Amino acid sequence: HHLGDDEHALAHLQKSLRIREEVANRQSQSTSLIAIGQTQVQLGRTEEALTALHEALDLAKALNVRPHVYRAHEALADAYEAAGDPTKALHHTRQFHAIREEVLGAQTRGRLQTMQIRMESERAVREAEIERLRNTELRETNEQLERALTDLQRAQARLVQSEKLAGLGRLTAGIAHEIKNPLNFVLNFAQLNGELAEDLHAVLLARRTDLPGDLADDLDDGLGVFAANSGKVLDHARRADGIVKSMLGHVRSTGGERRAVDLHQLLDQSIEHVFGSRQGDDRVPVERVYDEEVETVEVVTQSMQRVLVNVLDNARYAVLQQAARAGDGFEPQIVVKTRALPGLVRISVIDNGVGIPAAHCTKVFEPFFTTKPTGEGTGLGLSLSYDIVTQGHDGSMVAISDEGQGATFSITLPVSIGGDGAG
Repeated sequence: HHLGDDEHALAHLQKSLRIREEVANRQSQSTSLIAIGQTQVQLGRTEEALTALHEALDLAKALNVRPHVYRAHEALADAYEAAGDPTKALHHTRQFHAIREEVLGAQTRGRLQTMQIRMESERAVREAEIERLRNTELRETNEQLERALTDLQRAQARLVQSEKLAGLGRLTAGIAHEIKNPLNFVLNFAQLNGELAEDLHAVLLARRTDLPGDLADDLDDGLGVFAANSGKVLDHARRADGIVKSMLGHVRSTGGERRAVDLHQLLDQSIEHVFGSRQGDDRVPVERVYDEEVETVEVVTQSMQRVLVNVLDNARYAVLQQAARAGDGFEPQIVVKTRALPGLVRISVIDNGVGIPAAHCTKVFEPFFTTKPTGEGTGLGLSLSYDIVTQGHDGSMVAISDEGQGATFSITLPVSIGGDGAG
């Protein structure tokens, strides 16, 4: 923003506040005060901003408007951070996350309860109709209703799973924000300790002749251990920082502009990214079976490529693990298929790797769940991919597998925005 634009906006907001005060619209007053506080932060007027935001918070609390309360806490956290008061910024950040989770949790429970009642009611009606038709010669109609009931039950299961993962994603992001600041301290001080060890070792080398030999050796050994330990702390802190960034990706992963792209070209680029060529690499061949009726699909290109690369990378890992177990004679194979459906397109990645236990085929999309050994996976890749597909693109993503029998990951997407939902 330009300074003049912010001043102009602030004047309009203050005028709006005066009008709302005149008509005694107290709920809207808190909204205006929050916007005024945020604009004053951008103008560098943190003291005025804090006054306006605390007034907004008091007003929202008095009216018991919980969404306004947590928005005021969020704005106060930003204001105190700008004012150089991290303690108060952290306090308001915690209040923001706690109250927002309480509000969103209540909304989610209400939606789930309403959905459950509706589903049970529709199920009862359909089951009664199915029972009636069983006693007639309308077998074909009976079968259609049974299929509709099955689809309804699957849709219910997907909705419940989606709500569950959305809640976990919000919780994950809150935890990540809490961890980020102390982790930054660990990273910075571990790096400083490593540099300090190097400086002290240089001084020791320069002044070694001034010290007794056994003392110089002890100091040299001690500094070596100190430097090595600092390096280990730094390595693990960087890995933890990577995990935190992946956690924060849950909040940012589904945004962006969707545009029509050539799906097969996007798949080819993703295969080349993982294997180096469209045919795979010298260890794992890739077979492409593309449906000629599939043309363009509207997606956020960068996000969808992230999903495809993650699924392909997991497939490559699985077949190489199986090759190591099976030994000579095993031929790794990955097949990438597309299929055009009415208003939809389905992408399937099929491998003959180690597979996934059937009981884990839905759990693999939950944050932090991983089938890889400790240290090799964060359990966030498929969770993030699921969010991108379902929340960012209104699609569906499923895993079909049995341990030792390979796996198939299927992604179904609407061809265009506002098209039919994924089935």
